[in-house]
This record gives sequence, structure tokens and C-alpha cells, in this order.
Amino acid sequence: MDKKPQTLSPPGVATLLELHREWVQSVGKSGNQIKDESFVGVGIDFSSMELSEAELPGATLNQSNLSHAQLYGSILAGASLVGADLSGANLVKANLDEADLTDSAMREVNAFRASFTRANLRRATLAGANLSRSFLFGADLRDTDMSGSNLSLAGMTGARLAGANLSGATGVDSAILEWIDIGTEEPLRLQGQDAREYVLRAATLGHA
Repeated sequence: MDKKPQTLSPPGVATLLELHREWVQSVGKSGNQIKDESFVGVGIDFSSMELSEAELPGATLNQSNLSHAQLYGSILAGASLVGADLSGANLVKANLDEADLTDSAMREVNAFRASFTRANLRRATLAGANLSRSFLFGADLRDTDMSGSNLSLAGMTGARLAGANLSGATGVDSAILEWIDIGTEEPLRLQGQDAREYVLRAATLGHA
């Protein structure tokens, strides 16, 4: 039988978070790691909470407040985070492959070595984010604000970049850009040097 989505009341969430915090701080000797493939936490306040290495693939966290949350090494692959606030969150080594982050607020997140492969980041705000060595392969970055972000050695091959604001982005010259898609709706591929020049121009001028 399929597991029913877990929708917790605020007290239930508090207990879950406290046990996970204990698990992290004790290095697994006590408490309980959060592991749930069908967690539903729409609109819940997780701000500044300890969620490092939480395993929540496929979770529904739309409009939730995850600002400044500790999400180091967390698994949120396939999760729905539409309109969520992750501003200032620690996403180092987090897995958000194929997650839906449409319209999310991610200003100044630390996403060093985080994975957003084929994630939907359309219209997200990533201004000032640390995306160094992150995986953005095939990610939808259309109309995304990435101004002032750090893209050094970021993997961006196959990313959709129409309308993305890259003004002031750094490290673009070292980003992995075998090809990109600059089509607004229909695919329009740029390859090799053309792709790199497009992104470099966007970093200098804002919208390419």
C-alpha cells in the first residue's frame, strides 16, 4: 500500500525537528534522522532550523520559510518548493535534482557543490548566491535573478537561460558551458564559445 503523505501539526513538526537536531549534534548516537519520501509541510516556518542531512525526496514544502536553515547534505530531490523562502540557507552539498523551486527566494544561499540538475528555478531569486561548483545541468533558469552570484566552476551545460539576470556574476569564465538553451519557449541552443560569450556578456550587461 502506498504511504499516505505525512501532514504534521506545528507540535508534530517541532518534535520531528528536535529529534533531528539531536541526531545531528550527537552524530547519530541519539535522536532520529528525518527520513520521509512524502512529507507535506506547506507554509511551515523552518527558519534557522537544523535540517542537515534530512532526507525528504519528493516532499511538498511550497511557501515554506526555510530562510537561514541548515540544509547541509540534505536530500530534496524532486521536492516541491514553489514560492519557498530559502534566503541565506546553507545548501552545501544538498541534492535538489529535479526539484521545483519556481518563484522561490534564494538570495545569498550557500549552495557550494549543491546539485540542481534539471531543477525548475524559473523566476527564482538567487542574487548573491554562492553557486561555486554547483550542478545546474539542464536546470530551468529562465527569468531567474542570479545577479552577483558566484558561478565559478559551476556546471551549467544544458541550462535554460532566457531572461536570466546575470549582472555582476563572478566566476563565469570557469563555468562548464558546453551548450545552453536561450529559447524563451522553444529550444534555441548555443554551443561552445557562443554559449560562453553569451553568459559572459550577460554577466557584464545583465540580460544578454
